[in-house]
Amino acid sequence: MIRRVPAILLLVAAVPCSGRTFPVPPGATGPATRAAEWGQPQAGLQASLAVSSAPAVGGNFTFQLAARNAGQAPVELGPADKSFAWLFVAQGAEKAFYTEKVFPAEGTRWPAELAAGAEIAFASADLSRKKAYGYQKGMKLAEGYPSVGAGSEVTLAGALNQVLSPGKAKARLMLYIPRRGEPALLLVSNTVEFAVAAPDLGSLSAEARKAFVADLMDQFRKDAWSAQQAHMVALKLGRDIVPDLAALAGDPKAQSFTLMWVGTALADIGGSQAARTLIKLLSDPRAGVPYVVAYHGVKVRNAALDAAILDKAKSGNDPVLGAWAVRGFWTFRTDVPESIIDMGIASEEPRARAAAAEALTKLPAERALPRLLGLLKDKAERVRAAAAASLGKTGSRATEAIASLIAALDLPGEEARRSVCAALEKLTGRQGPYDPQADESTRQGTIRAWKDWWAKRLNRGD
Repeated sequence: MIRRVPAILLLVAAVPCSGRTFPVPPGATGPATRAAEWGQPQAGLQASLAVSSAPAVGGNFTFQLAARNAGQAPVELGPADKSFAWLFVAQGAEKAFYTEKVFPAEGTRWPAELAAGAEIAFASADLSRKKAYGYQKGMKLAEGYPSVGAGSEVTLAGALNQVLSPGKAKARLMLYIPRRGEPALLLVSNTVEFAVAAPDLGSLSAEARKAFVADLMDQFRKDAWSAQQAHMVALKLGRDIVPDLAALAGDPKAQSFTLMWVGTALADIGGSQAARTLIKLLSDPRAGVPYVVAYHGVKVRNAALDAAILDKAKSGNDPVLGAWAVRGFWTFRTDVPESIIDMGIASEEPRARAAAAEALTKLPAERALPRLLGLLKDKAERVRAAAAASLGKTGSRATEAIASLIAALDLPGEEARRSVCAALEKLTGRQGPYDPQADESTRQGTIRAWKDWWAKRLNRGD
């Protein structure tokens, strides 16, 4: 089991390794020439780690290691064949691994000592297939390498590029240098932060794909935050992951948050299979799931799914679903069916009427205006506020529109009055903002100023 990593250990480790060595090219020692971040010095020596590729699940994890003498005197280096490195990688608070040994100087020139100011820059190494082991509580270092206590077993998690998930990761490299007649050195590199990309599912082996998908589906099941992160990964995978999402959507034991984020992912990815699955979820009894489909489903632009959403909304059995459907068409589509707007206006649910008021901005002004004027008289403040905001966007300066806004100032609700005054400012060019937080005298003064202005215009016959 992968356990939570103590903060103190994370300060000493974290980075990915794979199956190749770090060859030292001839003439690699010399003055430091590259810009790099370095770890803390030990006996004057420092190690540096850099990511030299874009890591992806199932792909390459390529890193570059360097060492330098930042001190004022030469430092003895131990035998090359006795030195090694390993990588510690952490992802989140509970997922951490260390790799098998990497031999950075194997078969290469390793000087007996490193002069002051000199650097060894090893060639880039692809560490993607390096074995990764799960961190275990109580783990200590023995001769420079992680060791489990008596009675414990090393847990092989898999290849490095398979155990990490898409998302942010941190790593450090440990370079262990035993020396003749001198204490061994353990150089801890700088911390490298990198992003692990989602894989190309088609490039994974059947076993690797199965493992990756299982982990992703577990993220959807874990909690709402993890499901949201899994949704973002699914979007990067595209339609290749839709069959797996569809299977999870059919799990009768899945919780509501799981199905809501699965439904959102299916709507964002789209396609006919996604649409068929969303139609089924539209009738799911678990709380919130049909609402997600009613809102996000219109993104798919599938005729059968559109019809299912409209039928469900117009049935009137669930006014809240109707509200989400109206809002979905208004948010994600250029054209909103007038029939669903009228359904929202007629709904007993204030959220549906407010959504309809917002959606009316998608209709030509001459068709939207009569409906908006009616909604300005609604008993619910949120509906009047939405209607006033939409009326302001129409640009209509018709006498009937201004008169209806003025009349709406007499109805209760501070936020509605603010929206009404904002609409009046847009349509008339006159300044007169309403501050709900002002004292009663100031608020009444704003209302009175608008009424007086309107009365004078009527008397002049403007």
